[in-house]
Amino acid sequence: MTIELSHLPAVDVHCHPFLDPGEMSVERFVDAFSFSGGGVPFMTAGGLPHDQALIDEVQGVRRNALYHRYAIRQLARFFGCAPVLAEVVAARNAASRDYANYTKALYGACGLATLVTDFGYP
Repeated sequence: MTIELSHLPAVDVHCHPFLDPGEMSVERFVDAFSFSGGGVPFMTAGGLPHDQALIDEVQGVRRNALYHRYAIRQLARFFGCAPVLAEVVAARNAASRDYANYTKALYGACGLATLVTDFGYP
């Protein structure tokens, strides 16, 4: 039996405050979109040695994570572009020039009605 839930509002039960990050490169988008562990700031703060080969490997792992690939397809549908990372980032950059309306449109597209915000980070 399937239960239809698409008419119900969504609630994000754990999120953090965010500000308009401005235009993003593909690499910066991937870093911001992915969980932070393993990124350059994480490695630097932890005193871990890292070179460009390791940074490229981490980027590759992040870009191939299932949740990331799924999100790129969903964002491509939202923006009306091909599900290609560079195209999604370009469309995001164009849409986010009016950041308030961009976030409002994203929330509306997924039915997000409420945010339960954790102000402990950053």
